Amino acid sequence: MTIEKGLYSAVVWGIIIILAIFLAVFVSRFSRSNSITRGALKDLESLQNEYEEYRTKAIEREQRFVANCRTKSTNIVHKMRIDIIAVVPELLQSPFEHSIFKRAVEKGLAADTLS
Repeated sequence: MTIEKGLYSAVVWGIIIILAIFLAVFVSRFSRSNSITRGALKDLESLQNEYEEYRTKAIEREQRFVANCRTKSTNIVHKMRIDIIAVVPELLQSPFEHSIFKRAVEKGLAADTLS
């Protein structure tokens, strides 16, 4: 089977043109995707910077809050009043002399009024 030179030349040039069209489509799609990716990376970087700024501000705010709470909690003295009514108060005297209650009385946080 023989192919004429003109037909062969037309087929080869047709294949070359089709490949060139595919190459042009591929290059255009690649450049569009590449520009979209670059834009997304810039957006991501700005979002990460914004998040870091927010994070550092939140940490500073939390630290100021904790420090403020610590200073306020050291100035606040919590006192609690517990009334115990006993028929024989002498039975309660020993536990109160050797417990946390005794330390609270010594620090002035509680009052000992057993009678």
